[in-house]
Amino acid sequence: MNHPNHTGELQRRLQALDPQQVQREVLLRRIVQPNQNCEYGRKHRFAGVGTVADFQERVRLCRYEDMRPDIERMVQGEPGVLVSEPVRRFLNLLGHGSPGPSRGHSRLLDYQFF
Repeated sequence: MNHPNHTGELQRRLQALDPQQVQREVLLRRIVQPNQNCEYGRKHRFAGVGTVADFQERVRLCRYEDMRPDIERMVQGEPGVLVSEPVRRFLNLLGHGSPGPSRGHSRLLDYQFF
């Protein structure tokens, strides 16, 4: 049973949440920190990432094609390439609606992020 004071406190706390702050915390605690010891995390010095700005400095935007060799290594069963946890499965995404070189080509996506 909810006590009215508890419900009011919960509402105040929820309203005080900053969605951008929550996203920053998720990036750091759920993505960067757990993957510090994989090959990609070591290459981009995830152990030294304490802020979103640190992450942005170390990890530049890239295309799927830039990561294809690492993804293919993971598909072949090599552990610890892009993520530290074992990958259970990949999704095969077709690039039907996307313009550019990916059109009609499949892309694999690590299922653990969903």
